[in-house]
Order: sequence, then C-alpha cells, then structure tokens
Amino acid sequence: MKKKIIILAFALLFIGAGLLVYFGQQRRASGELFYSGTIETTQAKLSFQAPGRVLQVYVQEGQAVKKDQVIAELDRAEYASRHEQARAGLDRAQRAKQQLETALEISRKTLPAEVARAEAAVKSAGVSLTDAEKNYRRYEDLFSKSVVTEKEYDTLKLHYDVARARLAESESVLALAR
Repeated sequence: MKKKIIILAFALLFIGAGLLVYFGQQRRASGELFYSGTIETTQAKLSFQAPGRVLQVYVQEGQAVKKDQVIAELDRAEYASRHEQARAGLDRAQRAKQQLETALEISRKTLPAEVARAEAAVKSAGVSLTDAEKNYRRYEDLFSKSVVTEKEYDTLKLHYDVARARLAESESVLALAR
C-alpha cells in the first residue's frame, strides 16, 4: 500500500505541474504581461517661427508627432493687420514716387528756360557792372580834383559794389541752373 500512495503522490504532482504549465501558457498567449516599474517621458523643445496667440492645438499631450507636423495654429488677425499696414505704406511710397517723377519731368522741361533766364540775368548784370564801373572811375577822378562832393562819390561807389554783387549772384544762379 505504501507503494500505491507514493505512485499516487507522484501522479498528482505530475498532473499539478502539467496544469500549471498549461494555464501559464494560456496567460502568455493572451498577450497580457504584467510588470511593475517607471516609464521616463521624453521632452522636446518647441520653437516657433513667429510669436502670436495660439488659436487651435491639433495634438494631445503624450501623442506621438512627426517632424514638420503642424501641432498648433496661430491667430492670423495680427498678421493680416500688419500686412494691410505694409500694403498701405507701399501705396504711399508709390504715390510719392509718382509725384517725384512728375516733378522731375516738369523740371526737365523748364530747365532750358531757367538756364536761358539765368544767362540773360548774368549778361544784364555784366552790362550794369560795366556802366557802374565807368561812372565810378570817372567820379573817382572828379573827386580827387574836388569837383564832386564826397556824398556823390560814395553813392557811385555803392552802385558799383551793388553791381558787382548782382553779377556774382547771377553767376551762382546760372551755375545752379546748369
């Protein structure tokens, strides 16, 4: 009888071991694994090309993203406003350019007349200077002989100096006109 109990105990032991192996294999076949531990998260530094208010976020925290994937959208109202301001500035600059081109065209048309007017003024001032110089030299001689008063002499000298100044001014205007 002792032999029967030992054989029965070994048989139960083998059956129990077989059942443990069978149920252990089924648990693994279901794909569920149970482990304990800590999962470290990976953080990414985000950089933006432009500042602004975030209008909409397209991903959730922890969701996997790919390179160059759009994850958020910025409010475009501020950029539209800046675009309109730049467009208005461009329009003002184009109008100013057109005005300057018109003024340049007018100047090109009137320049020959201005040069001719300045040349005539130089010629007239030269004639006036020649006349004033003749009178001044003549009165200078008369003053040295005490034929004319000092006041008359000073008046003619003043006319001569004014004629020289007018000629210099006319020549500078002509130089600018050319």
